[in-house]
Amino acid sequence: MQEAAHLHYSQLSDKKMNIASMGHRKFDHYVVLASFEIIFSYLRHLIVKSKKTPFYVFNLRNIELGKYLTSSALRDVDTNRSNFKFALAFHMSLIRSFFVFGAALRSEKSTEAISLGDVFYMDGIWIDFFLNKPGVTVFLTIHPYGTICIRDNFTNLTALRARLDIDRRRQPMANTAAIDQYMKNRLEDPEKAIFYYNAVASQFSVSAELRKLPNNAIIYAHSFTDSQMENGFDGFKSVYDWLVFTLDILEGNAGKTNIFLKAHPSFFSETNERDAEVLDRELWKLLESEIPKNVHIINSTVTNWEFLKQFDPESTVLISHHGNAVVEGAYLGFRSISSVASPWGTRYHFSSTWASRREYAKILGEWNHGSSMTPESHFGARKFISDVYLSESSSISSNSYLLNVISRHCGISVENLRLSPFSDPEVDNEARHNAVGELAAGIKDLS
Repeated sequence: MQEAAHLHYSQLSDKKMNIASMGHRKFDHYVVLASFEIIFSYLRHLIVKSKKTPFYVFNLRNIELGKYLTSSALRDVDTNRSNFKFALAFHMSLIRSFFVFGAALRSEKSTEAISLGDVFYMDGIWIDFFLNKPGVTVFLTIHPYGTICIRDNFTNLTALRARLDIDRRRQPMANTAAIDQYMKNRLEDPEKAIFYYNAVASQFSVSAELRKLPNNAIIYAHSFTDSQMENGFDGFKSVYDWLVFTLDILEGNAGKTNIFLKAHPSFFSETNERDAEVLDRELWKLLESEIPKNVHIINSTVTNWEFLKQFDPESTVLISHHGNAVVEGAYLGFRSISSVASPWGTRYHFSSTWASRREYAKILGEWNHGSSMTPESHFGARKFISDVYLSESSSISSNSYLLNVISRHCGISVENLRLSPFSDPEVDNEARHNAVGELAAGIKDLS
């Protein structure tokens, strides 16, 4: 992608892009300056923070440093399950950030443009730093917005996402037939419609005895690893933390309610050796042994469509932190509970959202007193489907999507590209040239 960014930049400015190397293993006076500034910001946060603000959510200038350090620290089984080990890993990441921020300070005056492979973890420090610098062009690939060339200044990545979201919601809505056809394909054959869905569908049925109870709460487990707090802090540092809390609250309010926990498809990906999915499986196996006995575990790859057909939308609520199952459920008429830190947040109005632990606990305790899906909710779900799933420029199923372009020109499967996203594929010069040219032409200039 950097080659495409180079080409796009040369077309904009008639000169090659001067991409600064992070150089975050170098120790010099910039690293010392960075360490003093980071430590001062962190200590100030610890002194002035409220009781509701955790130690790991803080900013350095406009850089959302705490969020990036947290996401890095949680790429491990033990740090998800132990508060002590998380705190230790967080502070180790804090020390690592001295070098990353020091490298940004070192490159501040010489950098004309940046193009990074990730938009989170430690890369987020550089992105937030240079988004706020006049005269620096930033190239980013952000799902579901595509690859963007940013020449305006933004406070940080969160402010950029907010702007992109406004632009996205201004798009005309797709017609009803297009939305219905897409959702029919997605629900009935997710393997074909969603390239990252690699679990083979299986069967599952709800027993007649369970069907007799009037209320059903279905919890969707998430991948535990990727980009925690990506869309902001909602009371939980991770979806593992969220899931444990959800089970605790619902178990206490169980009564006459069926509680179902549906495993994430990545938990069954035995042939996929991405570090993220290996970690997912390890965490799920550990958590599974501790789940209360009154929770019905759907340890199966049954599709969401086949699963939800067995429930009455009037007596069922879907609970997810930010998963696509909520969108699919809303399309089918199911009420749901989800986080404000989700791709739809409070903007599309098809899900009850929380912004804090206390608010979430209250919603969980009162969900069975709610009403059915409203016309506004149905419209919000369809608008989201149109804006996100059917957007040709950003949909992962479109021909213009990054991995699809590379796969088409270079003869490498999308799955292999996904497993090794930062590798340099060995292809002939013509194929490489054609791929780079198409990718460069597909970069959208933010205006």
